[in-house]
Amino acid sequence: MLEGYVPYTVMKKGTVEKLITRLGHLDNSELQAFLLKLSEQKGFFQQVFEALQEGVILLDTSGKIVYVNQSASKLLNKRASDIVSDDLGILFGGGKAWGEITKGGGAISLDTEIRYPEHLYLNIFVSPFGEEKITGYLILVRNETDRYLKTEEILEAEQLNSLTLLSAGVAHEIGNPLNAISLHLQLLERKLNQLPGDKAESLRELVQTSRTEVTRLDAILRQFLHAIRPTKPNVEPLNLNATIEEIIQFLRPEIEERNIRINLDLASSMPVMDMDPVQIKQVFYNLIKNAYQAIPASGGSILIKTECNAYEVRIVVSDTGSGIPPEVMGCIYEPFLTTKSEGTGLGLLIVRRIVKDHGGNMTIASHPGEGTTIAMFFPRTDPAARLLQ
Repeated sequence: MLEGYVPYTVMKKGTVEKLITRLGHLDNSELQAFLLKLSEQKGFFQQVFEALQEGVILLDTSGKIVYVNQSASKLLNKRASDIVSDDLGILFGGGKAWGEITKGGGAISLDTEIRYPEHLYLNIFVSPFGEEKITGYLILVRNETDRYLKTEEILEAEQLNSLTLLSAGVAHEIGNPLNAISLHLQLLERKLNQLPGDKAESLRELVQTSRTEVTRLDAILRQFLHAIRPTKPNVEPLNLNATIEEIIQFLRPEIEERNIRINLDLASSMPVMDMDPVQIKQVFYNLIKNAYQAIPASGGSILIKTECNAYEVRIVVSDTGSGIPPEVMGCIYEPFLTTKSEGTGLGLLIVRRIVKDHGGNMTIASHPGEGTTIAMFFPRTDPAARLLQ
């Protein structure tokens, strides 16, 4: 046994019952020692419960809360003294009374998701205690959010790997026939040039339509491959403000034709970033094009804002368009999912991959009928020195 270690002994249940029956025969010193021992027992178990990362809640048979540890108090976002049994409905998904939860009489284990005060994934275990009859209930609450998110990341990585393998087959099985069709359409067009003008003109329109559709399919195939094929950024010093202005100038004719205003709020203190200029231009091209395509024919506006602090650079693209429906937000990055009649559903997938490849992350907020805001965050390649005052 380690030197100086004093083992903690837990008073047996039989010992406690014998002492209770003899309370009337104990003198003051014996009674004081007994009560002191009970106090030590309570303090010991309370320290154990407070040290647990899991939430611990004890209730009596009527559902009245007897004890709540700090972890459970944080999950419910309330002080322990203010928590009542009705608050447990939050943990069990809401709308469930305590009597409904315990009517089976046995232990319960379930996984639940709560969205307030935080978005969490929890595992709840409810167990009655008592030997001959139930004298109370123990609730253990385990926060499984990190494990759940890691599982989602693993599944997403597996899906991306599957898409990458699939893309090689798609490129071979579809790309080669498309090239052959395009070549034969060109040969057919040459033959048409040898026919009389009236006959050739009607057929030439059909050939041109076919060539247009082949070109469109080829573009979709290349976008798909570009979206899922991992490519290492070829970085060089890049002025983000200048890059944004360049893309706006390129898209300006189409933007003005749609009666859309571009509002720029570009920070003058933006640092030069080490980025792949081709990929970053693709990001702004996709986001700005998505923004003005979402704005109705009556017109609207797009706000592009850049700002930075000592640690990161933030870029926001916000529009006053139709917004993204809630049912689409949950699967916004799925390939070929689009709300536009002529969209491929690959634009945001490409943007997210490029942002991640540059060590950044992005958020999307949207309200149907009001517009969409996309924010991108990139770590600074030259973090500014911060001095203590």
